[in-house]
Amino acid sequence: MLYYLLLKSHNQTRLKYLCRHHGTKQSCFDYPGSGTYWKRHLRKHGKDISTKILFETADLKELSERGVYYSKLWDVVKSKKWANLCPESGEGGLTRVGFKLSKETKRKISLANKGRPSACKGIPLTEEHKLKLSKAHTGLHAGPKNPMFGKTHDAATRQRMGLPSKGRSLSEEVKRKMSVTLTGQRRSFKTKQNISKALKGRRLTEEWKKKISLTKTGKPVFSLCGPKHPNWKGGCSYYYRQKHQLN
Repeated sequence: MLYYLLLKSHNQTRLKYLCRHHGTKQSCFDYPGSGTYWKRHLRKHGKDISTKILFETADLKELSERGVYYSKLWDVVKSKKWANLCPESGEGGLTRVGFKLSKETKRKISLANKGRPSACKGIPLTEEHKLKLSKAHTGLHAGPKNPMFGKTHDAATRQRMGLPSKGRSLSEEVKRKMSVTLTGQRRSFKTKQNISKALKGRRLTEEWKKKISLTKTGKPVFSLCGPKHPNWKGGCSYYYRQKHQLN
């Protein structure tokens, strides 16, 4: 099998493209080229191109050396006259590894992608497509398929990993320690500010309102007013005096 180094030229726009091809000599003229920028240029301006065979060999390494030579000679990456985004070394996309894109290459990529619609944007999903997606994701990470299936963590590990404690039953000793720790603790001004910001603009759902109503049913409104309030420092508010008929 022979390898060919080809020079493609668009007859209308005069844009050139350096590429390689393997097969017969006749197939070189039928092969349009596979470069990203070059292919989109052909879709826009048509496939009116001419082909010139620069070099042919049975040794791929020799073809690579000749491709790099012509790439540097004509500066195919930086030149606006060429559609190449990287040097033609005969290895296809492998030449991109560790290769830094120049400003001209970035410009070519930008022009190639300009006005190109997204593959899925604006396309509604059919019911059949939705059903397939649902089946594909159902039980994807459930049961034995979950990487954490059957694994347990102690309290310290769960706390370090930020895992939730929902569903765990606390022992009486743990409850006692939590009670001792929290007894007499008051929220700092900064904590109150954070809670206020988090709840600001939050709307109560009907279910939430119902729960609050049931919680406060039968409790006096001013149960924490006046001396019963933990922060009371003497004196009574207008509402407290009015309720208890104080002067």
